Amino acid sequence: MSTRRIALASLSSLALLASAAPLLAQQRQAPIFSIEGGANFQALRGNVYSDLNDGRGAEALFTVGISNFALSAGYQRSWHDVAGESRQATLSGFFVEPRLALPFAASNFTPYLYGRGGLLERAESIGGTEVTSNATQLGGGVGSLIFLAKGVQLNVGGGYQYLRAGRRIADDTRARGGAFVMRAGLTLGGSTGWARDPGF
Repeated sequence: MSTRRIALASLSSLALLASAAPLLAQQRQAPIFSIEGGANFQALRGNVYSDLNDGRGAEALFTVGISNFALSAGYQRSWHDVAGESRQATLSGFFVEPRLALPFAASNFTPYLYGRGGLLERAESIGGTEVTSNATQLGGGVGSLIFLAKGVQLNVGGGYQYLRAGRRIADDTRARGGAFVMRAGLTLGGSTGWARDPGF
């Protein structure tokens, strides 16, 4: 299966579960606001960033959740060594991330599916000149919010992002690839947050 089909399949699964939301909905209807920060690891594949090694980074999100749904907007940034060179490149950009909590949660954790779409900018310094290029990302994965304290959850997850670069002038083609992503961070909610908090 191609990397593009993997990304489209993950988003299709998210849409299918969203259509069944009335059957899965929790009894919480008031919007819940939360902020999140964490670290990520990206294993790059394909020819879109074939000259970059795998990298580590960070991301921050603001989330609005209601019932089983949440919608996040955030910013991500990662650092990658350029293969065979003594310099680094950064991949950074804004994204949106819808989430759907799954119904088979225990009292202390909330598993969920997520999708992510956004624009990535590659930036690096070559010979003293700042060089940038853009690529779109589209994908998704699974994660879980794990209760730590009232309004505080550990957020862990992993997924796949399909990447597509802008057109090349010479032959009007686009470089394609992807990234396997792992991430972990903390989510700070309002009174209880979007996740299930036992005892409250």
